[in-house]
Amino acid sequence: MFPVNTTFEMGYSAAEFERVLGGNFTGEQSPYQSRPVDTGRWRVLHPGQGFETEISIEAQPPRKLGLIELPVLKVHFTDLSDCAECREQFFSKFFKYFHKGGG
Repeated sequence: MFPVNTTFEMGYSAAEFERVLGGNFTGEQSPYQSRPVDTGRWRVLHPGQGFETEISIEAQPPRKLGLIELPVLKVHFTDLSDCAECREQFFSKFFKYFHKGGG
């Protein structure tokens, strides 16, 4: 169960995150729609469910593994609709689209 306010650290740059969010995650075939609110802030809606969440991102210092540097992005979610079932469905789809790498 995800709380109304949730924060995750993700291995994305701000540009990568924005590209995935505005791509298939909220694309033509998706029930979700994304609207920019400000730089690094979006409202994501699912009009059919009345679901609405605000996403904001904050770049963090990169993680260093030897000579490799990986981007770190703090991603904040604020559920504006307070529908626990809708939130679960949103995060289920979100993590499928934003999952990176191996496995």
